[in-house]
Amino acid sequence: MRRGVFARVALGVAVMGGLLSAPTGAQAAPTLQARKNLVDSCVTEYDPRVDYFPEKAKFTQAKRIRLTYRRNYKLVEVRSAFSRTTYRYALVQCGTPVPNNLPSGTVVIEVPVRRAISADGGTVDHMARLNLLDRLVGAPSYVENPQVKAKLDSGELVKVETGKDNLGGVERLLSANADVLFSQLGLLELEKNRGLRRDDLKVAVYEPSGEGSLLAIAELIKFTAAFFNAEGAANIEFDRLSERYQQQVRLARKAQTRTEVLVGFVDSKQGTLCFADGLSPESALVKDAGGRYAALFNRGPNLYPCYNDEQKIDRVIARKPAVWLYPFSIDNIASIAKANPRLLELPAVQSGQVWVKTDKYY
Repeated sequence: MRRGVFARVALGVAVMGGLLSAPTGAQAAPTLQARKNLVDSCVTEYDPRVDYFPEKAKFTQAKRIRLTYRRNYKLVEVRSAFSRTTYRYALVQCGTPVPNNLPSGTVVIEVPVRRAISADGGTVDHMARLNLLDRLVGAPSYVENPQVKAKLDSGELVKVETGKDNLGGVERLLSANADVLFSQLGLLELEKNRGLRRDDLKVAVYEPSGEGSLLAIAELIKFTAAFFNAEGAANIEFDRLSERYQQQVRLARKAQTRTEVLVGFVDSKQGTLCFADGLSPESALVKDAGGRYAALFNRGPNLYPCYNDEQKIDRVIARKPAVWLYPFSIDNIASIAKANPRLLELPAVQSGQVWVKTDKYY
């Protein structure tokens, strides 16, 4: 088995003051423009004419997030790819009034956020890239960022337990006095898996797995940045990553041959084979890297349908994938074959071209 770097650029997927200036030109109702977003302070003298967010973000790749700006607050909408739920957040500049005409169910959060918990590695990476780790008060134990890991080991950060959490775990989360908890799990899943009630802590749900490309996932740094008024820094970081990614895509297009690639894993307990869907970000990654993806179905983003019938396994073997990207850590190739010895027929297994995901990279 080999461990290596696969699409490092794509997955490496994402300050300001507050003086005011007035735009030139006469207006019936003049709007004042803040020069920069307030990233570490609140408004001291509220003026309803002021646009407090001159540095704005716009999503060009991510399709399930909508960010709308008003003068003193932002509206964020996240449409779930796996349910009919739409999560709504009103990010209100601290020191200014909360609007009274918000849609029902909107979660109100004052920005810039001072204390945040990340229930996954994605927003930890965003905060690191935005130089905001000083505002992180909780993170998962599996995070590999050295600075965060050291703080977790010393007890400086609250450890977010993976899997089912108990009441003590919930109490630890609440003890951090966080303004927000970022999570890829929906509210129902948080209640079910962690025992966290939706009134305990303000939860900001986002779904990178609902997006269909790696650039869309990388662009979610703008989602995190909006909670810290750090859109300016997020725009710069995403543009940098996007340009490097596109350079790699252009280079890959020059390849003379296209390798057949499989992305999936073996569920050893069920004895089933689970492969990334043809519309998944993993599939887009393979295509952008110059390969062909050995997909069986094209149903939707990040779906890993699992199979245990011989006909479907025959179809996988018939594609003759030369490379297998395995999204979890495994001990050796022999452990793959335990679920189904026929996997030994795959060219990728025979040649040892099974690449295991480590932290961010293949």
